[in-house]
Amino acid sequence: MHNRFVDKKRRNINLRDMQVKNILPEHYGTYYPKFISLLERYYEFQDQESSTELLNHLFATRDVNETDITLLSYIEDELLLGEEYFQGFGKNDSELRAAANFSNILFRSKGTKFAIEWFFRSFYGEDVEVLYTKENIFKIGDVDSQIGPFGLKYLTDDKLYQTFALLVRTGISISKWKEVFKLFAHPAGMYLGGEVLIVDEASTPIVTLNDAIDAYTRTTYTITAAASNNEGVDWLFTVDSLNQRTNQDAVYWYGEHIDTSDADFGVNFINGDTGLPLSNSPQYLEMNNGSGSFSIKTIIDPKGTDPLAPTNEQFKIYIKDRSDRIVAEMTCDLVDVIPNWQLNVSPGTTIVEGDSLTFTLLGNKAELPYDGENTLRWYLDETLSTVVASDFEGNIPNSVGTAEEFTVTSSSPTVASGFFNVSSLINTGNTGDQTAIFKIINVNNVEIASQSITLQERTVSVGVTVPNTVEGNSIVANVIIGDYADGDTLAWQFTGNISSDFRLSAFSGSSVYSHNGGAGTNITVTTTSSDIFQDTVTGAMEITDTTILGTAVGTSASFNFTDQSSVYNIIANPTTGGAVPNETITYTFGGTNIPDGEYYFYLEFNDINPNDFASGDAPRITPTETISAGSWSTGITTITCDSTEYIVGDRLIIEGVTPSAYNGGEDGSFVVTSKTVTTLSYTQTVSPGTFVSGGTVKSRIRPIAMSGNSGSTTLQFNGTPPSSQLAFIVHLATTNTSSPNDVAELSQVTSGTPPSIVGSPTSQQEGEDITFTVLANGFTPGTWKYWFVGDIAANDISTPYGDINNKQDFTVDGSGNGEIVVSIVPDQNREGNETFSLVIGSAAIGNPPVAQSNTVTIIDSSTPTTTVSNYTALTGSIEALTVTEDDNLYIGVTSTGNQLVDIPFTVTISGAGAAKYTSSSEQITNPAMGGGTSYVTFTAMGDDGTPDGPRDIDITVTENQGSTEIATKTITLNDAAVGYQLNYLGFDGGGVGGTVPEGSISNFEIVANNVTLPQDVQVRLEDFVVFPSGLVASGTNQINLFYLLGTNVPPGIPEVINIGEEVWVDVSGTATFIGNVIAVQGYNPPFPGEPYTSIFLDRDISLSTALYNLNVIDPLKGARSFNVPWIDINVNESPKSVNLITNAQTAFTGDKTYNFELYETLPPDITGARPLDGEPVDPTTVITINHPATTVNITPTYIVSTGNVEATAGFTLYPNGNMTASPSSGDDPVDITPPIDIADWLSSQVNGVGGAYQVQAYSYVLNQAPVNKNALGVTGVGSSGVWTNFGDQWHRLNEEFTISLFSERGDLERDIQIVIKEYSGTLGTGNTVFGPHTISLAALTSN
Repeated sequence: MHNRFVDKKRRNINLRDMQVKNILPEHYGTYYPKFISLLERYYEFQDQESSTELLNHLFATRDVNETDITLLSYIEDELLLGEEYFQGFGKNDSELRAAANFSNILFRSKGTKFAIEWFFRSFYGEDVEVLYTKENIFKIGDVDSQIGPFGLKYLTDDKLYQTFALLVRTGISISKWKEVFKLFAHPAGMYLGGEVLIVDEASTPIVTLNDAIDAYTRTTYTITAAASNNEGVDWLFTVDSLNQRTNQDAVYWYGEHIDTSDADFGVNFINGDTGLPLSNSPQYLEMNNGSGSFSIKTIIDPKGTDPLAPTNEQFKIYIKDRSDRIVAEMTCDLVDVIPNWQLNVSPGTTIVEGDSLTFTLLGNKAELPYDGENTLRWYLDETLSTVVASDFEGNIPNSVGTAEEFTVTSSSPTVASGFFNVSSLINTGNTGDQTAIFKIINVNNVEIASQSITLQERTVSVGVTVPNTVEGNSIVANVIIGDYADGDTLAWQFTGNISSDFRLSAFSGSSVYSHNGGAGTNITVTTTSSDIFQDTVTGAMEITDTTILGTAVGTSASFNFTDQSSVYNIIANPTTGGAVPNETITYTFGGTNIPDGEYYFYLEFNDINPNDFASGDAPRITPTETISAGSWSTGITTITCDSTEYIVGDRLIIEGVTPSAYNGGEDGSFVVTSKTVTTLSYTQTVSPGTFVSGGTVKSRIRPIAMSGNSGSTTLQFNGTPPSSQLAFIVHLATTNTSSPNDVAELSQVTSGTPPSIVGSPTSQQEGEDITFTVLANGFTPGTWKYWFVGDIAANDISTPYGDINNKQDFTVDGSGNGEIVVSIVPDQNREGNETFSLVIGSAAIGNPPVAQSNTVTIIDSSTPTTTVSNYTALTGSIEALTVTEDDNLYIGVTSTGNQLVDIPFTVTISGAGAAKYTSSSEQITNPAMGGGTSYVTFTAMGDDGTPDGPRDIDITVTENQGSTEIATKTITLNDAAVGYQLNYLGFDGGGVGGTVPEGSISNFEIVANNVTLPQDVQVRLEDFVVFPSGLVASGTNQINLFYLLGTNVPPGIPEVINIGEEVWVDVSGTATFIGNVIAVQGYNPPFPGEPYTSIFLDRDISLSTALYNLNVIDPLKGARSFNVPWIDINVNESPKSVNLITNAQTAFTGDKTYNFELYETLPPDITGARPLDGEPVDPTTVITINHPATTVNITPTYIVSTGNVEATAGFTLYPNGNMTASPSSGDDPVDITPPIDIADWLSSQVNGVGGAYQVQAYSYVLNQAPVNKNALGVTGVGSSGVWTNFGDQWHRLNEEFTISLFSERGDLERDIQIVIKEYSGTLGTGNTVFGPHTISLAALTSN
């Protein structure tokens, strides 16, 4: 029986209520209530044993706690997918209901920590510890994953320590609960591990415990750091420990805000987050040997305060150990720093709508947020602005949350900057000036800087121009707004009549505006044309700038859209007429774009006349004539006028006659019936009255009605056809005047025999004549015209050329014959055959064509003249008939005529020299003609270093792919750079450039090019003179220079050898110096034809009588600057090294240039000497040597000579550098002070160097200014005699130079001033090496 009841504060609904009270009479309830209760209990008892009893508790059947126990398994089937999991756990109803309750909840939350804990509490009464072992796995980079005894992390395995694993610690063995746990609580796919947790309780007296604690020495920690710091620094904290158990330990640190916030801190988290780590996110700190450190990044924010009184903010730092105990703490003051960031804007803080802005942020690099990180953000602060984000282009940020990043970069160690751009839009809503506030914030949303911008209202105007347009052309509208509208969208549409014109490709659309530097944007609409006349359509194009905010801005421009020009034509059917009597020709008038209306038809007579047509059927134009008199009778009227232009049959128009009844004829009714020279008679059907006077008469032309581009009329011939072809012209005009406005014409001939051209050939060669014979066949003779049709051009013939627009004259004589001779020019143009025919026009007005010849072919028989040459450069004009192996070939092909464009030229080289080029054939695709030149290049392979000698290169030009030879040329190929090269490589210790110091070694190399080695060459100075004759020692210091028998004396030999020059000889290939020249004398030879010159030297000659080469070196050119003036070299390899030593040069100072040349030595002559007069084989090699200034040492300043009657005091300069006091010529012993050998005028004496110097001396009164340079009594004595009053003269020091002062019976004293210069070949010029220097002379006598 279902007795369970749970009061759920709801009404109990019974579906089987007993009806005892409803069946029994109503008074039973009043008088027999117990009886009614008895019956109710009875029926209830009966229902307990009935299978329908459960119906009374139907609403409780789904409640685990209230349903009948027999129904509990059905609930489990529903909730637990048909499995009776809980049946094995309950021993009574309460346990079964509990199991069912738990199984449902557990199943639905299976796998959660909640389900696991509930499982053990429900079934085993245990509180368990659930561990997710993935949290204990060692992870690289994780702050908690440390190596060491305190690093309680495990390596990943395939069991407990992995991502999908679970560990349960409980006091019950896993073997007892594992399977049930898997059914109810275990998450699928997880590794399950279990540990038995044993808990025991122990107690000890407190006194004992305290004693143990006191006995334990605990680790203590201290924090060391600055108590305060400015914003923006990295704040360093050092943690020290005392009594640390091991060398390696770990603690955690975190902070606490007092006045600060996370916005005051930079990146301080290991994962890159900003802010101050708090207690819920402590940061790991490793302690090594009792010490560890960490730093906290702070940032500068502009929150601050008065910069004169910055505000400190405080925060606190805590250290806790691994047992989560706080072991140290410290309070820190963060000093406020006012950042100096400035937000500038270009072009300025006030702009006009539509302008663009560039914002630039400038500041101190050290004040960047987060210790130099370079990202800030910007936005428009709409709360402070009168503009909104939509007033700018794009989706600009308008709040802190949408702020956009930009980069700040450093331009110097201290200065940083960044920028961003915005572009304003134009608003036509007449908003007036508006304000925009832009702000800069850091990633912590702290404001760094701001800038206010004023946007002024812009007046916008759109300018549009549209030119008048002819159909078929594009309608082009030019739109000009302003550069502020670049990129705006323009909407356009046509208005007016043109807005529906079928010829337009579009009636509206859009375009993007581009200012294009003020030219604006063109909007183009294509149109088509119609053959039907539409007349002018007037319309307008309206342009609107739709991008501008507010009211759209636009304008329009009107224009005319017109038809294309009218085109008229006349078609005759049949094309000729008059072959049969009364034949009719129908003329159809047509064309395109012809306006409807009345047009006029008339004839122009050439060979034909109006009488050939039916009476009155030939309208034509005649001059307007004045009527002078007239009379009439019934039906006949006669007009007196100039009638020469009129003929019978003309239709007349009479105007201006009195009475007006005479006027008329517009309908064609007035037809001339007869005429005389002065009168016209015409038909008049009524009597107009008495003729008075006045009026005019003219012919009438026929009106034609045109509609839809079409009209027609007819023309009838009379009954007698013309016997020959006669010409006339049909006209269509738009006006009926004496000078009609013609719009079309058609030349016509009658059907008679036409003129003809006979006797012309079908083909002819260039250079020959063609004769065309013309037969007029009855056409009027006189001046006719001819012209050509076809390929022929003016340059193809020498006969005057004519075409349809430029016809040429020829004559048809009275017998009807004419002749045209065409001379064909041999133009040398490869243009292929040409064809043409000759057309002739008669003498009629307009010279209408009356005949055309047969087609004539001109045979292209003359060919161009082609030549070929090799040039020194591409497109050059200098021909090169000889080249070397290093030279490219620049071959030019010249043709005098013209060539067909599809026939190229092929240039080929052959012969022994062709193999030295990279290709043997080149093609000219489009040869230049008419005298032009085309060029090709053949690239040389370069010098092969082998002496091959001259070789031929044959150049051949062909056309038609090499089948036709048109030009040839042969040139010569030589070896490249045959011979030797002398290259200067610089001096030891220096390069090629600059000057060479004295005493250094100058390095040369000799390079042999295409020369068979070994060979003997000679390096020599170019400034020495070579005498290839023998020389014979005939005395101790004399050399006789002979000339061989039968040879001419070299001119000027005695003159080129000067005193003071050096003489060298070639002894077995070695340059040997033998002395300086002191005298030269020419002699007549003992044998005729063998003159010789004797040279006297300043020293003995140690040479035996032998034949040598004599070489004379000019010392003024500095040969002695080198150890030898030449050197013989055997070149057995290339390159060959050559070294020359530079000597100290005392002859002159400064930079001197020396030229070296390379000579190929000659074999010995018949005397056994090797001549040195071979030609140089290489251009001069130039080097420059620096000679230091020479010290001049003239020391005497006062020279005295005494005598009785005469005294002479003086001094002498010698070429070798010595200087002495001059001897006295007095009559008494000489008293000279200082002694004779008084000084050297050079610091070092060199024999023979004097010729390289010059001296100037002049005198003046003792101790006075040198005014009189020519004082009397002063003489200069030299080897050439005595000079008096030598004044400003310069004298070479190639001999002794004496200056003396002579006194007779008196005392004479003078100062002598001297100047010494180098001598470079011209007296008075050269570097000054000494002076001016004064020497005093005194010549004293006693009587």
